Amino acid sequence: APDQAECHVRLADAFEELGNWREALRWYRTARRLDPGWPVPQLGAAAVHLRLGASAAALEILETLYRTTGGAEPVGDHWAGALAAVAEQVPVVREDDVYFITRRSEVQQMRPLLARAAAVATDPAVVERIAGIRRYVRRCRRLEFTVGWLRHPDNPWPYGALGGLGAGAVAAAGF
Repeated sequence: APDQAECHVRLADAFEELGNWREALRWYRTARRLDPGWPVPQLGAAAVHLRLGASAAALEILETLYRTTGGAEPVGDHWAGALAAVAEQVPVVREDDVYFITRRSEVQQMRPLLARAAAVATDPAVVERIAGIRRYVRRCRRLEFTVGWLRHPDNPWPYGALGGLGAGAVAAAGF
């Protein structure tokens, strides 16, 4: 039925399964026009935007939806997942699905995204995933502090006194 949002969402889902992101977006938008209060088309559109690399558009949709639904549980979890996904795209050094935080600026960019994600997530699996990412970011932050202290002129143990221990890793990490 051309006037039922659910039919348009099913069509958008089919295009999404086929990898036709532009058509999927088109049908999610049509479904939203037909039923502006139903969050499903907006959640679908946000997911497609993330796949297309348009993270700002996805986050804007999800934040607006979160506010208009009063923080409805599944919407918060979708927003939290998107925030975490965007945070995980920050590190430059990566291989396949693994990334390595190598710069202070990466930590600084990731922390607020993950803090916001932790604040809106309610699903235990999403909460745990975000907590795991935050633990890794904290470990990287502590490493940066430790390396900074090793290089500091007031350090009673000169950097060279360690016999080069870890010097290669420190240099590779860009600290």
